[in-house]
Amino acid sequence: MDYGEDFHQSVTAYPSKQQKKELASMIAKLPGAGACTVAKISTYFNERRKTVARASKPASEPANAKPEVPTQALRI
Repeated sequence: MDYGEDFHQSVTAYPSKQQKKELASMIAKLPGAGACTVAKISTYFNERRKTVARASKPASEPANAKPEVPTQALRI
């Protein structure tokens, strides 16, 4: 079970310091989890938000694509 992903989807993508402490404590109690710190939780959420943002952006245009130039002047 991915507690970070579950929390991200069901609670918030921007946990408070207290929520991060509670999540780190909960994860640290799992067998084989090792040391789970608030800093690691913060890094996880920062990276997860970046991944979600990248996935929601449309594919970018090729680097050599020319910008569209209007063929008519703008009339006011």
